[in-house]
Order: sequence, then structure tokens, then C-alpha cells
Amino acid sequence: MGKTYFDRLNEARQYAKGRIIKELPWVLELRKYINCYFTKTTDVFTGIEIADENFQYKMLLLISFMRTHYVLYELIFLSSNIEAAVLARKQIELLCRIKELSKYDVQQLEKKTPNVSNLKLFGKEYGLLSTIAHSASFDSLDFLGYTKIDEEHKKYFAQPTYTENTTDLMESFVVLFIEFILISLNIKDQIIPKYDSTWDLSFLVRFFTFGKENGISCLKGLD
Repeated sequence: MGKTYFDRLNEARQYAKGRIIKELPWVLELRKYINCYFTKTTDVFTGIEIADENFQYKMLLLISFMRTHYVLYELIFLSSNIEAAVLARKQIELLCRIKELSKYDVQQLEKKTPNVSNLKLFGKEYGLLSTIAHSASFDSLDFLGYTKIDEEHKKYFAQPTYTENTTDLMESFVVLFIEFILISLNIKDQIIPKYDSTWDLSFLVRFFTFGKENGISCLKGLD
């Protein structure tokens, strides 16, 4: 028997890894930054008991974000772009819900979809990600990866492949991470008496410097 689908999938993933490292050499260092901040954040919250239901909800959402962001990184790293787009959409909704919990009680938000206008930065992008998640248009399937044969024909791939969409998703991944840092820092200030944010702010400075030195588009122009 020749190569199976899984055989070809694993080969495609290895190729995709090589491409993204070549095109975006900063992705491996990015993972170290993510790991560093998530480790520090979980250490800070370990052992804290919270009676307020809104803050309990926020804490669970922070945990969910960190778990998902690790998986999201892996999917983008493998150029599994449609799967990554679905999880990126989930992350946007999660961050929006955390912001809503600063205005409304848990009961008021029960069974309501998060209002994405709370994260204006992602408004347009959220619409695209929703279209992809729902397979709502033919063009959204371009995220599968393809080569253009001519003006009217495209050749799609059965296995994941690196495309410009991979780059765009990794940039979105970075922006979501920054939003998470700002939101989690705010929560730390609220639930931990006299919380010292020196480390967090220093981390942000180092991360912005890292981004600008490596030409990460979404971090250009930030001081």
C-alpha cells in the first residue's frame, strides 16, 4: 500500500513547520514569551480564593484562554488555518465576555453571545473568522490553501500548506496575546491587594521590543 492520508498529512505538517520558521523566524521565540507570561500568570493566581461570582467567571475564562492559545499556536504553526481561524474567533469572544463581566452580572449574561463590539480592534476580523467557522462562503475555503492555475481556476490542497493566511493568523495570535496581557493585568490589580505590576509592565516592554526588532507588523509603531 502506498502512502496513507495520515502519512501525507504528517509530511505536509513537517513542510509547513519548515516554511513558517523560514518566513517568520521569530515564531519559536514567540512561543517562549507566551510560555513565560502564562507561567507567571498561573503562579500569581495559584491558591487565591474568590467569592465573587463575576471574578470566578473571569478566572475560568483566563484559564480557558491560556489552554486554547497554546492549541491555537500549534495549529497556526502547522498551517491548519481553518481550524486556527475557528479558535481565534473563540478567543475574541472570550476576551469580550471578560470585558462584559466588568459591566454586568453573570446572570445578565447567561446564554447570551458576547458582544464583539467590546473589542473594536477585532470587529472586521471577527466577521471574516465567523464566515470561515460557519463555512458561510465559497471563498472562505481559500484558507485550506491553494495555488492559482489561472484567473478562473485554483488548485486546492488536501493537506495543510503554508500561505499568507498563515502569516495573518500568527499576527492575530500576537494581538490576542497582548489583549490578554492587558486584561489579565487589570484582573490582577482588582483581586490581589496591592498587586505589584512591575514584572508585567517590564514584560510588555520586552515583548514590544522583541516584536519591533523582528518586524512583527502588528507591533510596528508601538512605543
